[in-house]
Amino acid sequence: MGFLTREQIIQARDIQTVEVACPEWADGESATVLVQQPSAGLMEEMGIKVMQYQQAHGTDSVPPEIRTWFVARTIVDESGARMFSDDDIELLRSKSLAPIQRIFEAGQKLGGLGAEEVDELKKN
Repeated sequence: MGFLTREQIIQARDIQTVEVACPEWADGESATVLVQQPSAGLMEEMGIKVMQYQQAHGTDSVPPEIRTWFVARTIVDESGARMFSDDDIELLRSKSLAPIQRIFEAGQKLGGLGAEEVDELKKN
């Protein structure tokens, strides 16, 4: 077996998705959203956002909107396009925490982030 080529790596469909139940948003009906695995770029962007917040506020905590910021970037439609823009973050912050938390955790899991990695983001 040989090594992968540049073209094989670039063309690989390596971003997974998972359905997450959100009955709170469908009047109790069975309803799901599609959550996309965060890309390396998204995780780098999140790390920068956390670091900038920590430096600006002299703290080791994360920005209060980081969860909805992440959710806005990982909920996608069937074609893989983002459903929410950055302008929707405040709207998402007003929604029930339960489905937001499930989506956030699903995205973290798809991205390979466990509790230790999230704690590390806080430190950096």
